[in-house]
Amino acid sequence: MRTLRVLVLAFVLVLGHTNTSYPQSSWRWGNPLPQGNNLHAVQMFGGDSAIAAGDAGTIIRTSDSGATWSVQDHAGGLKSIYAMYFLDAKTGFISGEALSDEGALLKTTDGGQTWTRRPTGTINLLYSILFRDANNGWIVGSGGAFLQSTDGGNTWNQKISGVPSDLHEDLHDIFFVDSKRGLAVGSSGTILLTTDGGIHWTLQPSPTSNNLNSIFFFDNWSGTVVGDRGTILETWNGGVTWSSVTSGTAANLASATVTPAGAGVIVGSSGVIIRRAFVDGDWRLQSSGTTTDLESVHFISPNHGVSVGRNGMILWTTDGGVTWEIKTKGLFTTLNGVASAGGDFLTVVGNSGLILLSSNGGQTWNVQASGATTQNLYGAAFSVVTPGISVGNAGTILGTTDGGQNWTPRASTVTIRLNFACFSNPQKVFAVGASGTILRSTDGGQIWAKGTSGTSATLNCVFSLDSLNVVAVGNGTITRTADGGETWTAQTMGSSSLLAVWFTSPSTGVIFGTPVAPGLPTIIKRTTDGGTSWTDVAARAAWGVIRAIAFTDPTNGYAAGDAGVMLQTKDGGASWETLQSPTAQNLRGITFSGAGLLTAVGSGGAIIHTTVGNVTSADVKARERIPSELWLGHNYPNPFNPTTTIEFRIPRPLHVVLKVYNVLGEEVATLLNDNLGPGPHKIRWDAFGLPSGIYFYRLQAAGIDQTKILVLLK
Repeated sequence: MRTLRVLVLAFVLVLGHTNTSYPQSSWRWGNPLPQGNNLHAVQMFGGDSAIAAGDAGTIIRTSDSGATWSVQDHAGGLKSIYAMYFLDAKTGFISGEALSDEGALLKTTDGGQTWTRRPTGTINLLYSILFRDANNGWIVGSGGAFLQSTDGGNTWNQKISGVPSDLHEDLHDIFFVDSKRGLAVGSSGTILLTTDGGIHWTLQPSPTSNNLNSIFFFDNWSGTVVGDRGTILETWNGGVTWSSVTSGTAANLASATVTPAGAGVIVGSSGVIIRRAFVDGDWRLQSSGTTTDLESVHFISPNHGVSVGRNGMILWTTDGGVTWEIKTKGLFTTLNGVASAGGDFLTVVGNSGLILLSSNGGQTWNVQASGATTQNLYGAAFSVVTPGISVGNAGTILGTTDGGQNWTPRASTVTIRLNFACFSNPQKVFAVGASGTILRSTDGGQIWAKGTSGTSATLNCVFSLDSLNVVAVGNGTITRTADGGETWTAQTMGSSSLLAVWFTSPSTGVIFGTPVAPGLPTIIKRTTDGGTSWTDVAARAAWGVIRAIAFTDPTNGYAAGDAGVMLQTKDGGASWETLQSPTAQNLRGITFSGAGLLTAVGSGGAIIHTTVGNVTSADVKARERIPSELWLGHNYPNPFNPTTTIEFRIPRPLHVVLKVYNVLGEEVATLLNDNLGPGPHKIRWDAFGLPSGIYFYRLQAAGIDQTKILVLLK
């Protein structure tokens, strides 16, 4: 919906929370906050309360002037919400796109906690909802969709008599000046007018062929329409004739409204906000503080207003739209890759050299120095402990030796795009990219040599089974080495661009590729003989482009791709099913950390994460008594100063060694070297006298090593 108008202004919205009765996603947003989906509609309720809606069926609510928001996704089973209209505190409507890709209308009578689908007689997408009073409602949408209700939105009639039968332009907004006079606007400069309450509609001459997106009236005769390429049209005779006025911008203007004080406010692409103080005043550009596209604006009082847009952008004003405060927190830069550095440490890389680091499992993120590069970074990888590598455009290679806190440029032997990197062991690391490029380092990423891949196709992903066996995939190609990268053997795999590969064992692996043509299924192939032969796995066209894979164990895996698609396998990749995702952003990277945390990143700065597995409280209690395997927990607190606690569990009586090392691999403390009985154990470490920095604690027992990271912060 381009513009929202309130039939009943004075009421308090009943706000929901993330633990209310409607179904909630197990996913949580790490960036941006409160969420990062595109928002298409917003409505205020009093100076402090508002509700906004958008992609992935997202509905967010605030009751404290935007300081905090509750988040609901896939409301009513919709994958995107385009329009929203509330009649009162309880009764409201949303329209958008259903999971079946058709238009849908839903109604709530409990403030949005539950939604019921209402039949409309059309599968067209519905872009604007308006109620003239409690009974008479109107909806317009794609392909000239035009619906009317006379019973409060319970039933809707399609294609009201009087609408031109040959009208196929999309209709974007509808507005009624009074009970008789109404207008609708849409693509290619379309303007429709009714003067008999909607019985008959006529096309009006339009001075533009640009798409028209929103309409409002200052009074019964003075109205404004806004559209693409900075279009502003005005009428002074109730919509019979229209003339163009200068907007001062070439931005696409998406939404317009009039405040209760009579000021006009318009929002659009690139963060454009235009304001007119009174009906015949000049339109003036205002500073929004953002370049993010804005898609909807609404005012509840002369001073209080809100605007929302792409990537979850929220702006709030308390002075009638003269100045605006950004309520969304975080970055909107496209993120291309994510990697675990062990423990709670996660590194994310993205466009323009952006590197983010989290030391607490994704709860907070900090921008890290990236060696002064402004090149797009596409992949990051860490060995079990350290070092780490990131690769990107123009042959960019960055390295870190402190878990991702600091990065420095490494000498590269190429100047073309590098897409992905992986470690075979702490010393051997591979990077792949355009024109069949494969680079290898045998000293942890300090010095690189170019190998012969056997193909000139772009390579998109590389996976190391061990120090000798490595597999890379690319555009119609798989290439493999069995001698640590000395020689490579390529095989052709059709016309699909293969984007992701993962092996769960030396014999079993999975690759994902792009559909070979629009409307065809995602390409998924699986091998059980180490890559000698590959068989097709059943897939759906709706899955589109899958860009990343991560397995938590040989059986359970996850894949992420465009439009927020998330897939899950429970049989080692032999079959896949859709996993509901909280976002419609394109997901480009995914990783699993030992804390049971699955993290995905993508466009618009999206970072989402969830805890995977099906651990019950009974399982936890049983594991605490006698574990079935060796387990090393995360120290707490982390970061710490100067003491922290380390937990571990052993399945039987064992000799256990627990030591702490610095980033140079030097031992700094032996915490335990003794025989212990089965079950849980705790060790408290006092790091007094040691400098701040990253340390590694290593548990050894029964020939098994486990290592995690801790941070001393004084």
